[in-house]
Amino acid sequence: MFSFGLVCIYTMLRKIIFRIDSEGLSRADEERLAIKRLLSHFGNGPGLVGLIDHLDDSVAAWRDLILDVIPEFTTTNPRKPFSMRVEVDEEFRDIVTKMTSLDPARRITAREALKHPWFQDS
Repeated sequence: MFSFGLVCIYTMLRKIIFRIDSEGLSRADEERLAIKRLLSHFGNGPGLVGLIDHLDDSVAAWRDLILDVIPEFTTTNPRKPFSMRVEVDEEFRDIVTKMTSLDPARRITAREALKHPWFQDS
């Protein structure tokens, strides 16, 4: 559902949230920037905690990178959560936020998504 949420954002808003101009960036810098955007847009407290709990030792490097990036968000460099974007239709914002929860256990299922008012009105 996470990927479908990103497709919905692109389709409805014409925005590629994770687009990175990688010219001049190392692979490590590209990955760091992608994680930073992921956390900025979708890294709310419960979802982030669930993601970190979900990641096992086989992906420890990604877990460590996430934990390393979190402190970069400050009052002068705040997150930009999709869930707070007031210029976006409220029902669309709600369904996308539910599809893009970082915690797989909290993410809406396809069956649940189809029952969401945004799909009913579309």
